[in-house]
Amino acid sequence: MSSIFCLSTGQFTALAKALADGPRYDAVLVDEGQDFSDPMLRTVAALVDKDSGLVTLVRDQEQDLYARSETWSPPDFLGPVQVRTLDAVYRNGSRITAFARALRVDGPVGASSPQDHAADALLQEPGEKPELIHLPDMEAVAGHVAEAAAG
Repeated sequence: MSSIFCLSTGQFTALAKALADGPRYDAVLVDEGQDFSDPMLRTVAALVDKDSGLVTLVRDQEQDLYARSETWSPPDFLGPVQVRTLDAVYRNGSRITAFARALRVDGPVGASSPQDHAADALLQEPGEKPELIHLPDMEAVAGHVAEAAAG
């Protein structure tokens, strides 16, 4: 059984302080680095040996939901860090990738919304056409997923 921990910014700050006297590691790999805030990275920094440690941070611009990739650089408090950016998508086919990319960026001039632009991008890709469903809020999303899972 796996556990999921959801920590607030304040809890990450407290965790970093609590780790100050704990074990140190020579190397730490951060996956999904595009989603890490400074408090999260401070927690990572607390785990790394200050003299010989190295952080490798892997980022996926295709999943950069917070649009940080354009302006982000590693903070100084991380110390030595290697940043690797994925340049290929293996999780989804080209149709879904084009749709997600179009949702993240502004559509062309005259497009009524990023969603319209994304739908156009999705429909231009070859292959079977997926069904697009508009759900008004997260409660409706949860209900739709539960209903689909129930069969």
